[in-house]
Amino acid sequence: IGLAVYIATFLQMSFGLTTYWSQQKIESVNEGLLRVVKRTHRYFGILLVITAWFSLYLGINVYCLTYSVDKVPWHAALVSFIGLICLIFASGQLWRSMGGKCRFKACTETEVEEKTIEVFFDAARLNMMPDFTWDQVNEGVQRGAFLVVCDGFVADIRRWIHSHPGGEKILHRVIGTDITN
Repeated sequence: IGLAVYIATFLQMSFGLTTYWSQQKIESVNEGLLRVVKRTHRYFGILLVITAWFSLYLGINVYCLTYSVDKVPWHAALVSFIGLICLIFASGQLWRSMGGKCRFKACTETEVEEKTIEVFFDAARLNMMPDFTWDQVNEGVQRGAFLVVCDGFVADIRRWIHSHPGGEKILHRVIGTDITN
C-alpha cells in the first residue's frame, strides 16, 4: 500500500499542476479534457486521503502485533483523529457556504433579495462608499486598474484574479465591463 500511496501522490501532484497551469494559460477550464482533469484532481485527492488513513490503520496493527501492545487505544485514537479532521472540515465548509458569517436563523427568499447588500456591508459602510461614473471606471482601467462593475458596485479584482477557479484569462477579458449577468 505504501508504494501505491507514493504513486498516487505523484499522480495527484501531476493533476494539480496541470489544473494550476490551465487556470493561468487557458480561458476556461470548465470544458472538455481540462474539466475532467480538474474533477479527477479533486476526487483523486479524497481517495488519496482515505488510502492514507487506511495505511495508518494497517501500520497501527503491525506496530501492535510487533510490540505486543493493546491496539484498542490506538484504534480509538485514530478514529478520534479522523473524526476531528472531518468535524473541522465540515465546520469550515459550513462557514464558507454561509459567506464567513454565523447565521442561526434561516431567511426567506424575499428577505434574502432585500438584504443581499447588507450581508456584505453594513449601512454605515455602504453610505461611505464613493460613487463612480463609467468615465471614472474607464479611466481607471486605462491606467492599469482591474476594475469591473457588478450589480452597481465597482470592484478591483487584482488581488484574486490569479486564483479564480474559472481561469485568469476569462477575467482579463471582462475588465472594464459590467459582469452582473
